[in-house]
Amino acid sequence: MMNGRQLCWCALLVGIAGLMTGCQSKPVPQWVEYSPGESVYVTTPDLAELLRFSSSPMADRSSANMDVAVPAQSLAGERLILDYHFVWYDERGIEVPPAMGWREMIFEPGQMRQFSATAPNARATGWRLEVRWANR
Repeated sequence: MMNGRQLCWCALLVGIAGLMTGCQSKPVPQWVEYSPGESVYVTTPDLAELLRFSSSPMADRSSANMDVAVPAQSLAGERLILDYHFVWYDERGIEVPPAMGWREMIFEPGQMRQFSATAPNARATGWRLEVRWANR
């Protein structure tokens, strides 16, 4: 039978073990949602910490196929080599084919650039920009 002191130590060890397993969970990748149907997804938290996205992306719907540009700035102290692509959606939120291939973009330290693309057809009314490390 445990006395009060042993019970206290046991509870402390269980609490520490719980905290340690909680620290091992993976953080959630970064999402930036501008409005329904317009968002940015950065695949890894370490990359998400190195990019600042503009609060107002540009979506030009004046032509048949929508043009989108999302300004971003590198917060890194070194060159970033990234891949990106846009996923396009129709008015019901269903993905519009054909899928866009990945494109490379290089950011120098502190540099501002624009992730941009044109929708594959006039059915696309929404988009999601996905950004990942190029060589990992």
